[in-house]
Amino acid sequence: MNEALFYSMCSGLTMVAGAAMVIVRKKPLSERGLAAALGLSAGALTFVALLHLLPLVWIWGSWPHIMMGSSLGMLWMLLFHRHGSPASFELSEHGMRRVGNVMAVAVILHNIPEGAAIGVGFDLHMETGIALVIALALHNVPEGIGMALPMMAARRPRMMVLAYSLLAAGALPVGTWMGTGWWQDAPDVIAVGLMLAVTVMMGMMVREVVPRAWILDRNWALGGVICGMFLMYTIHVIHG
Repeated sequence: MNEALFYSMCSGLTMVAGAAMVIVRKKPLSERGLAAALGLSAGALTFVALLHLLPLVWIWGSWPHIMMGSSLGMLWMLLFHRHGSPASFELSEHGMRRVGNVMAVAVILHNIPEGAAIGVGFDLHMETGIALVIALALHNVPEGIGMALPMMAARRPRMMVLAYSLLAAGALPVGTWMGTGWWQDAPDVIAVGLMLAVTVMMGMMVREVVPRAWILDRNWALGGVICGMFLMYTIHVIHG
């Protein structure tokens, strides 16, 4: 368990490293740059949701788990959107602050079941757990960048952005602790959590992130989405 937690923490810190790349940047991004960055984040998270998390749901769960997880995810989305309509897709500081919050929620939600998957992986076989840690560490960097960019565009204090990234990174070892302690013999519970994360991530990308990127500059936004997916695919191929 201690080894799993240690490796999980190390994997989470790569997300903080990604956020730090944005925090130390002094010059703000242009509208085109922000559109590309939001598109990059959306493309990366979409790839993770559909081609990394969803296969794990099928491995550890079945149709009832998929239905339960997606239902919980849609309920979460309904509750989230009751606290502010995204219809206007503001590009103001308030709008960017909302996008930053959305990215943070999406990352935290999928980091918990991913962390649990690390814990279960270490229980099954150490090599399996380490393989998961490496994969997550690689894709955590662009996720940290994607979470920090809209927050910095909303002129949030740098220390607050760093705190958000630490909170999101900390969700990974919390999930690992749950996976090794509570859910060790309950992969079906992890499957439900993963499906919930997939539903929320896709919903937030479609309703919140992509529309704002599209309004800023549709060509750069589309290019960002394509580059985000290609980046995650390259990481996936390199990792094997």
